Amino acid sequence: MYNQYHKKPLKFRLQNNNCFICVSHSRDSNGYTQIKKYGKLVMLSRFIYEECFGFIPEGLYVLHKCDNPPCVNPEHLFLGTLSDNMIDCERKNRRKHPKGEQHRMSKLTNKQVIAIRESKKAKWILMIEYKISRNRIRRIQKGISWAHLTKEKV
Repeated sequence: MYNQYHKKPLKFRLQNNNCFICVSHSRDSNGYTQIKKYGKLVMLSRFIYEECFGFIPEGLYVLHKCDNPPCVNPEHLFLGTLSDNMIDCERKNRRKHPKGEQHRMSKLTNKQVIAIRESKKAKWILMIEYKISRNRIRRIQKGISWAHLTKEKV
């Protein structure tokens, strides 16, 4: 396939899972292949999707059914929102972001969060005890923050 926007021809390798992997262009730090289109770097998966299926509406992303970032097989590509991408990522266990006390910025332990949820004390007292904001206390008590944590996981 020849990229009409760039002089360098596109070369692909077929993998066993029918993924088309571009071997002629470099990848970014996340493994996605990039090309230049009108002098601007674009994801090759977006370029291929547009060539095969047409315009991509604003706010939509090109997602992979195969979970293989360098893959550009049109049959493996589909459109979705950022939210769709995050849900897909979570469902396929690809999120690498530590949660709760495993997060480097965490000020609380799992046991402290459970104690905050079970406490009958006023929010301002909990704020002083745990040195966190009233809003953080409220979000923990409502299960918005630390939503992954249940009593069984402590």
